[in-house]
Order: sequence, then structure tokens, then C-alpha cells
Amino acid sequence: MLQPLPPRTIVIASGVEDGLYHRHAQRYATWLREHGIRVVERKTSGAAENYRLLLDPKSGVDVAFMQGGIATFPEADQLVMLASIYVEPLWLFYRPDGAIARNNTLVGSRIAIGIPGSGTLAFVDPLLTANGVTPANSTLHETGGKEALRQLRSGEIDAALFVGGANSPLIQEAIFDPAIRLMSLPRADAYARRYGYISRITLPAGTIDLARNLPPSDVAMIGTKAMLAARDGLHPAVINLLIDAARDIHGDRALSRPRASFRGPRASTCPSRPTRTSTTASDRASCTRRCRSGPRRSSSA
Repeated sequence: MLQPLPPRTIVIASGVEDGLYHRHAQRYATWLREHGIRVVERKTSGAAENYRLLLDPKSGVDVAFMQGGIATFPEADQLVMLASIYVEPLWLFYRPDGAIARNNTLVGSRIAIGIPGSGTLAFVDPLLTANGVTPANSTLHETGGKEALRQLRSGEIDAALFVGGANSPLIQEAIFDPAIRLMSLPRADAYARRYGYISRITLPAGTIDLARNLPPSDVAMIGTKAMLAARDGLHPAVINLLIDAARDIHGDRALSRPRASFRGPRASTCPSRPTRTSTTASDRASCTRRCRSGPRRSSSA
């Protein structure tokens, strides 16, 4: 009997133009093109929108970047987690001359909490509620990215929340701005205890820039895992190539993130499949041939 032919084109849902997910998608496109797969990138608002697209069979999305805490059961059974890439920190930037610095609380402040569909909004919304920060006592702006940073700089808001890697252009721009500060979270351990998808992170002094000593002291932070997920039913040959791509692209260490893991059983809230967890050069070549060639008959044909 004929074995199904792997698709030669897949659709990856990424994120906003100035985010790391967009950069990652470009790297995957380059890697997979060399192995016979064409990638179409679907730019989105972020991880929450990506999750909805993966669940929608009419969206055409095959693979997406997601983050911990977004997937819920039983819907998550429709997805396959391919790789836990790294921990994305929550960055809370504020104005040292604003209400937060004066009152030492977010309650009553003007806060940018991310755009609808973004991983930032999905991540911070329950945390703000747990801290008693609600629309009834604070001004919560569903704004993110460059616009949120612009408003923070101009004094239109008191704080801006972002979820993303330290190497993203937006985070770098905010960290190096002398007019705003990065907040350390004294109760970071409590969040990790209360929410299973949250990890505590320490950003040591000088990690961002040794010469300028940024940050000037250790910063206690929290974060959640960035993940690569696929819709259930994606061809196994493509899944194996995606795992290899993830290992090649994310297998190094970077600022504020631990080493990536691949198909680990505790890596996310999405189910992982017991397919191979490592590949050899011959395995990869076999997958590539299957993606570049036509169908072949099994030995039982």
C-alpha cells in the first residue's frame, strides 16, 4: 500500500513583526527549505492567537509557537508538543517618577498589558487579578510592543508588561533606556509555587551589559516556557524534521534561558508523542528524501 506523501509546504504561525517568534519562523524557513520543505509564515498577535489557529482545522496552520499556561484540556489533545524551546521572562518596566514608584503597588496605576491574542495578555491577566489589580481600580491598556514602550516613555502609562526573550529588539531597547526601570519581583517564588506553568528566573547583575552593569543588581523574575507545537496528524516525517530544526536552532544557551528540551514529557501542557527523541544523520537524510520525493510502496504492497 502507498504511504502518505509528506507535504512540501507547511504554515507556521509566528508573532508580531518585532518579536522573536517572527525571527524564529524565518530561521525555520531557511532550515526547512534546505530539507525540501517550504514554509509559509502567518504573522499573528502572539501565542494565544497561535493556539486558536492550531485548534481551528480551517486555519491552515500546521505549526506554531506557543507558551505555557495557554493550552487547556481537552482541547490540547489535538496538539503535539515538539520542543520546549526556552523560558520567556515577564518583563515589568515602569517609570521611576510615576505612581508605582511612589505607592509601591500596581493598584491604581496605568498599565499596558499586551494586545488581544498575545501571549503577554494571556499570561498576565490571571496574575493581575490574583494581585487585586482589576479594571475597577486600575487603568489596564490592551496595548503592547512598540506602542506600549512609546506610551511608557511619554508618561501616558506608568508600567508596561512584556513576555519575551532578552534578545528581542523591544526588550533590549527598554533595558537600555535610562528613563525607565525593570522591576524585580520579591514574590517570584510564590508565583512558581502557585502556578505550575510558571518558573522563577534570576537575571544576574551585568548579564545584559557588563560594561554598563545592566541590570545594576540581580533581578527576580518569573517566566513561562516558549514551545513549538503542531496540529495532531501532521506527517511524521515533517515532525521529525521540525524536531531536528528546533534542536539546531535553539539548542544553545542564551540570556535568561535554560537549555532547550525536545519532546520531554514535562515540557508543556500539550501532549507529546512517543516518537523518536533523537535523530542521526541517516535518519535526517531519510526524512529529507521523503519530503523531496514521491510516494513509495511499503514492503507489504
